[in-house]
Amino acid sequence: MWGPLDLPLEKDAGGRLLSLVMAAMVFLAVLALAGAFILDHSLAGWRAGVAGRLTVEIAPGSAAAAKAGDATADADAAAAASVKAALKLLRAHRAVARATPLGRRDIETLLKPWLGAGPLPKDIPVPRLISVRLKPGASLDTAALRKALRAKVPDARLDDASLWLKPLVRFIHVAESLSAAVVLLIALATVMMVVFATRAGLAVHHEVIELLHLMGARDSYIARQFALHTFKLSAIGAVLGIGAAAAILWFLGRIAALVALPVPPAVHFSHVGWAALAAVPLFAVLLAVWTARLTVRRTLKHMM
Repeated sequence: MWGPLDLPLEKDAGGRLLSLVMAAMVFLAVLALAGAFILDHSLAGWRAGVAGRLTVEIAPGSAAAAKAGDATADADAAAAASVKAALKLLRAHRAVARATPLGRRDIETLLKPWLGAGPLPKDIPVPRLISVRLKPGASLDTAALRKALRAKVPDARLDDASLWLKPLVRFIHVAESLSAAVVLLIALATVMMVVFATRAGLAVHHEVIELLHLMGARDSYIARQFALHTFKLSAIGAVLGIGAAAAILWFLGRIAALVALPVPPAVHFSHVGWAALAAVPLFAVLLAVWTARLTVRRTLKHMM
């Protein structure tokens, strides 16, 4: 298909530079695209985790008990009564499917990423928590429920996780847009690099190209020579780039699995994600070959 190279392009000093630059371009593009996929996957997980869920927090001991200086047992009893009143109100609400109080061990499990393993000292006051699960598709006026809850239990606080998720969603969308812009800039830089390298090769081998024309070679044949040379160099660089990116992603995945974080990053991808990452080096090579071929054809029209 390609035929042997009649131009001594392998001797050009820019060949090694082309492979190294292509490796860097593919490496950066794969990491930028992988970062966008990781953010999107994490956002989907966070949305699934908070969808249809609320949390009610009740202070350890009622305000009246604290002002009166009651004993710890009285404060605990007051908190238990507040939990009971809150559960009664929540379970009677038409939008609530289930309201479950969390025990001390459950709360210690939630605090484990921040405070470490092991039980908390008994003298540390721990708020009472109620996990609320909404009915699928049910509409809920959070403000009205919060007002009704505070009227029954003044020390209760309703936490809707979707509220703090909204600014996070905006931030992730901006980050994904920046990742797409980075990939686009890398593609543009790849085109410019190949154009520069191809024109330099045409200038260096100008006399040989003129000789080939005198022997009857067409512009399409010269373009295929440069396209094959560009394919070989860019393929080597693309393999090096995606190999380095895969090593970095594997290392980050291992670190994420070993380090206990409150919100661990998900360094894994769907089948579509893996296919997109694998397509980056292929696209980069095809873009380089197409650019080299087009550059040769346009340049030869002005040279000859």
